[in-house]
Amino acid sequence: MSLGAWGDESWEPSDPVAITETLLRMPKPTTRGLVVNMPARGMSFHARLFQARMWRETAMAIKYDRPTMTGTGRRWHLEIGRHTYADSLRRARVNVYLARRLNRAP
Repeated sequence: MSLGAWGDESWEPSDPVAITETLLRMPKPTTRGLVVNMPARGMSFHARLFQARMWRETAMAIKYDRPTMTGTGRRWHLEIGRHTYADSLRRARVNVYLARRLNRAP
């Protein structure tokens, strides 16, 4: 079986050690993921404010059972997203703080 689609090398898996070594030699896939999961570097002031708004909406959805702009409600955030009210507020405050720092930076 050739795995040429993974990279420019093709190989025949023979044993678990050879497979592991080949996979470790492959380059890491690069992705920015969802907006929530973007890395801290490279985010603008406006992106930080957007993140703060999103996390605040999540906190309000959990506390007051009102839907967010995407239509998800309290049950979704608690059961599927596994978010908590305190953690959502903390993330919103962190993003506001980082937005202020970005705005002050030259």
